[in-house]
Amino acid sequence: MKKLISTALCGAILLGIVPAMAAESPIINNDFENGEIGFGARGPASVELTDAAAYSGKESILVSGRGSDAWNGISKSVVNDVKLDETYNARMYVKAAEPDASFTVKITMELQDDTGTDYIQAAAAKINGSEWTLVEGTWTSDYQGNLKMLNFDIETDSDGIGQSFYVDNVFFAHSSVAKPAEQQPEAHA
Repeated sequence: MKKLISTALCGAILLGIVPAMAAESPIINNDFENGEIGFGARGPASVELTDAAAYSGKESILVSGRGSDAWNGISKSVVNDVKLDETYNARMYVKAAEPDASFTVKITMELQDDTGTDYIQAAAAKINGSEWTLVEGTWTSDYQGNLKMLNFDIETDSDGIGQSFYVDNVFFAHSSVAKPAEQQPEAHA
């Protein structure tokens, strides 16, 4: 009898009658090769696909025209994709657009809940214009009451105000999701 029930349950799962456990997938996993940016500008910044430089593949995005505030950059809403008290991994490859530039780029979680708005740094790294830099870190969701807004922001520290930069291979996912394997940059600009 146990074998019959076990066989029937397995068959029902395979036929889709009983839903199987869904595996977690990345919230953001963008190498920009499909022609979609997926990020919006913050402040006066502009964001565009470009083939002038790429960490892997042929395209990345260029963030330019950033004005006079460090927070001017790009952003993507992830408000419907996170769970309270869960840990998430964030990573991307970044390169300064100007060959002699050097400044700090960071991933900031812009969070608004019932207590107000907060900006939590998830990752930061000093970048330059001669090589791609991995910017990587973790963030644990912590909010009070209703989560009204949650944005994945890419911006600079004050040392990068007005600087343009390239972004490629952006990844943001629950810590249970395997991170992409480390890659070596492809040979192009």
